[in-house]
Amino acid sequence: MELLPLIRGRQLFVTGAGGFIGSALIQRLVSHGAHVRALTTAPREAPRRVPRQVRSVRCDVTNLSAIGALARDADTLVHLAGPASVTASFGSSRHYVRTHVLGTATVLEVCRRHGIKRIVYISSAEVYGRPRTPRVAEDAALRPLSPYAAAKAGAEKLVEAFSSAFGLESVILRPFAIYGPGLSSRSMIGTVIRQTRRGHSAVLRDLRPVRDFCHVADVADAIVRACTAPLPRLTILNVGSGRGTSVAQVARRIARLRRRRILLQVSSTPPEFAGDAMDRLVADPRRAGQLLGWRARTPLGTGLRETIRWMDGR
Repeated sequence: MELLPLIRGRQLFVTGAGGFIGSALIQRLVSHGAHVRALTTAPREAPRRVPRQVRSVRCDVTNLSAIGALARDADTLVHLAGPASVTASFGSSRHYVRTHVLGTATVLEVCRRHGIKRIVYISSAEVYGRPRTPRVAEDAALRPLSPYAAAKAGAEKLVEAFSSAFGLESVILRPFAIYGPGLSSRSMIGTVIRQTRRGHSAVLRDLRPVRDFCHVADVADAIVRACTAPLPRLTILNVGSGRGTSVAQVARRIARLRRRRILLQVSSTPPEFAGDAMDRLVADPRRAGQLLGWRARTPLGTGLRETIRWMDGR
């Protein structure tokens, strides 16, 4: 299924365009000939550069008039805005609820007022909590374990409500562990790359958790396809590889790519919050394959090599 050419000439509005996923998405949309307008960052955050073809605004994601003015002619809205740290959300729960829930209500109202046909909402696999199966499918119960995950789940329900009430075409994507050039140096992969740049050890909170690592370019590909694919009015899709890799395995893979031996150590400081860790979170990605013709194409080794090169070159 080849959907990327269908994006040419489409009018899209993207929130969170200055972030990790947003930056990769904007580049892909522009390269495929889409007309893009964007909310890059909140006013208090550092400005982010976007391609010169993109009209952008810096405003709060709850600013209905500013977002509406720029999104007015869009046929599709991609909603990425909002902080993404599980750990930080425990200390800033009100901020996370405001940006993710009220922010989502705002962009949904923009869609309703201006006749935008489709919203693609980027949620998170964190909404599943601790799944009861080795690979989690989209119909699994939502059991959020952090304010971040709870806010994402709440935003999903708002999208569902607007889809039901107003006929808004709605696609909810649940990415798993996203990595690649542009990731935070405070992420698990970023931490290992940073600590092994000159040293021979890596200190991590837990080496056991298994995650489904998905390259940011593959996530951007899934979003583009979700903008154009013929889909049911409400569609929820996992975005993951379907393969689980432990934290220890990833750290050792990074060490091999650096051609050095490292000592893996577990931090003596216990996790501050009980909900800030899960043993295993791996996608069942079959529905995305069936409906989008999508699969994660970037091998983990290739993606880690790109990420190391990007971080070392900063």
